[in-house]
Amino acid sequence: MNTGSDKHPVPDELENIPEEYYQEADQQGKLLELTYNTYESKTYEQKSKELTKRAIVYLPYGYSEENKYNVLYLMHGGWSNETTTLGTPNNSNSFKNVIDHAIENGEVEPLIIVCPTYNNESPEDSADYTLAFYTLTVNYHNELVNDLIPAVEGTYSTYAECTSPEDIKNSRDHRAFGGFSMGSVTTWYTLLNSLDEFRYFMPMSGAMDYEGDDVNAAVTVSGHSPNDF
Repeated sequence: MNTGSDKHPVPDELENIPEEYYQEADQQGKLLELTYNTYESKTYEQKSKELTKRAIVYLPYGYSEENKYNVLYLMHGGWSNETTTLGTPNNSNSFKNVIDHAIENGEVEPLIIVCPTYNNESPEDSADYTLAFYTLTVNYHNELVNDLIPAVEGTYSTYAECTSPEDIKNSRDHRAFGGFSMGSVTTWYTLLNSLDEFRYFMPMSGAMDYEGDDVNAAVTVSGHSPNDF
């Protein structure tokens, strides 16, 4: 099933990334650091312990406040952090070059990519499999919806008119969440808990520890149908 738009269809078969895509493109996007406040994951609802966290944000070449951009929130896997996927403003990695080339060549629409982390009180949290799999990925939707999305989309030009819960929900068609391995686990729990805020999901190489008909039940309770994501 091809779920892409007419302008940018999803290919029916996987394609190899051209070798030259790993080198710097002529039209280079920019990486920025975004800091925001959130709360300790296990006691999030009590909001008893505030944390300051960082996300790495990719802005496409030619980014302008005059335009609106779709946003992909892209989570890392285990033993990693917010810098793993794209790097840092001073030290980007080759995948950032791939994105630059794909946008430059018209294969991907210019978009904003946000690389956050489910690391909680320690940068070593992602190396603790039990903590990450059974707690931090499960709870991450609280931070994501309440703190990270408003921080990102209140700073950069997206389809959210403002950062109220209603406007974030109204702009769900322009927001995606994906992740690799433990980031894929986070993606599944985002699907379970945040269908109102996201339309697109990209879990890669990872599942979640669910029972029975959890996913279908979550979709039903949310009021959405399979055509809504």
